[in-house]
Amino acid sequence: MDGLSLTPGRKLRNKDTRTHNQEVTFDPTIAREGNLHSYFRIFTQPTAVCHNPALRPMQVANIIRNQTTAYVEGTRTVDDLGNISAGSGIWYNHEDERNTSLKYRTDINSDDLSESLAVLWAINEEPPHNNLTIKTKSTYIVRAILDQVKMWEPIGYIGVANREILRAIVASLRNRGGATNFVQLTDKAVELGYTEAKNLAKIGANKELYDEPQIEINPNFNLTGAQLASMTQALAYKGICETKTPQNRQ
Repeated sequence: MDGLSLTPGRKLRNKDTRTHNQEVTFDPTIAREGNLHSYFRIFTQPTAVCHNPALRPMQVANIIRNQTTAYVEGTRTVDDLGNISAGSGIWYNHEDERNTSLKYRTDINSDDLSESLAVLWAINEEPPHNNLTIKTKSTYIVRAILDQVKMWEPIGYIGVANREILRAIVASLRNRGGATNFVQLTDKAVELGYTEAKNLAKIGANKELYDEPQIEINPNFNLTGAQLASMTQALAYKGICETKTPQNRQ
């Protein structure tokens, strides 16, 4: 046991720290509802087959874990032609070579995409055995990762925006050997890291060249499909519509 799955006591502590906008630890446990029948899934990806167990990186005895704090923020710009660019900013410290600005294509006039990609970047760039704390003012990303994924994963993310990115985030979190904490900064919070991350996001949105999001998922943690036990007729219909390949007319 690596001690990363949360015990009932740690879950209660998470609940308390959440109300005070303090560190909340991500629980890598895969949620399921029901008994044996909850293991049956539909709408799975036939190519997503892995015979290896989903094991997190091996814990090295007496390892010294570094603690990293990353501020992540997102923004967007709209040019004269109506083209939307998403900018992601990740800030660690003054003159830190890891400070990053990213630019992505999007057709959605929202910061949700850029915030999600900033989190994914921070997770994937961090050595897996380090403890990582992600700070952000984004209500969307904190709620999505800490709360809504528990509801979205059983239904296969059917109807969920940015689902491929969210799936990649969760898989990357589960593939870590260190703890990952999230802190949602209040709107009134004055922290240099937030300001710097927001400035980096603005720089990213105005870059000339686009970056390509790295949303590949480790096959060991690529949980696809939806729990059959969680399906309703409406969800099943929507899932069929999302997986149906459009046919070209002859």
